[in-house]
Amino acid sequence: MNNSVRISLIFISAILTITLVSYFSIFCQSTIAQSIQITSNSSINSIPNISKDLANVNITLSRGPCHGTCPVYSLEINDKGMVIYRGYEHVKLTGEHTSSVPIPKVKELINKFYSSGFFELEDRYDQVRITDQPSAEISITIDGKTKSVYDYHGTFDSPKLVKLRYLENSIDEITNSSQWVGPSR
Repeated sequence: MNNSVRISLIFISAILTITLVSYFSIFCQSTIAQSIQITSNSSINSIPNISKDLANVNITLSRGPCHGTCPVYSLEINDKGMVIYRGYEHVKLTGEHTSSVPIPKVKELINKFYSSGFFELEDRYDQVRITDQPSAEISITIDGKTKSVYDYHGTFDSPKLVKLRYLENSIDEITNSSQWVGPSR
């Protein structure tokens, strides 16, 4: 077999492997997102340890820098649906900006914390697989208890990280952070 045929076969093999890995990853993320969505549609009253009046709930998401132009910002959502955005670098708007989300959306977000297993996650996911990646940190204070999870996006993949990143993206979606951050990159 000559070298050009060998190179072609290696190239085709590599493309097939990448395609299969991509499809598998998308399938796993879709399946987990669907299971989280099914669970998140349950009533707020069915969630354990949550105040029915949502007093003193506080949810935060902070996105950290990478080696490139990853957006650096933080979001805070309180029990009344008030959203505080603070933009730092590589975002459409820097500084502090506010908006609000309806209370049912806050409840939906709290439900996603429970349905994603957030309270059972480790406090840090930072075993480096790839360097120069962005990070995110999520926290929730509810009923006087606070749980925070740090996620370095270069960490080895696991099903727990898929659920955590789904939750990170849900916070962005519910708060409509793209109005300040700009389009996804």
